[in-house]
Amino acid sequence: MRLKDREIVEFDEIIDLIKKCEVCRIAMMDEEYPYIVPMNFGVQMQEENIIFYFHTAREGRKVTLLRKNPNVAFEMDCEHEVYVNDKNTMCSMAYASVMGEGTMQEVEKDEKQEAMNFLLSQYPEHQDVQYNLKTLDYVIIWKLVVKRISAKQNKRS
Repeated sequence: MRLKDREIVEFDEIIDLIKKCEVCRIAMMDEEYPYIVPMNFGVQMQEENIIFYFHTAREGRKVTLLRKNPNVAFEMDCEHEVYVNDKNTMCSMAYASVMGEGTMQEVEKDEKQEAMNFLLSQYPEHQDVQYNLKTLDYVIIWKLVVKRISAKQNKRS
């Protein structure tokens, strides 16, 4: 990372940042160009390991690409604010972001409900939503096992 003073290295701080984000962008490999898509997500920590959960339709471009090559990159960001530095009158942007790589796997049927609960818990206003369990038969839930992660933050100065 070029600007080390912006790097977030503490695991708990990275998790706190992830919990503030609402969208995770997933980049997949396609033929000529990468394919990137914003997705809602849930997060689970298993000791020092991070697992993200996503849901998709049972078919489509994402599904085709993920089955062909499950290696992905991801990015999420939050705390955006454009501001002018009063000392030098230069504009800047405050933000916090998390990026990394990992491997996607389809969640087995017997794990889908727990995975969906992680997804809903990312959005506190919906974490207690009662949903029809049969709907889980109509979606694929993906598990992203994180291999590498980094985070940085530019606070308003």
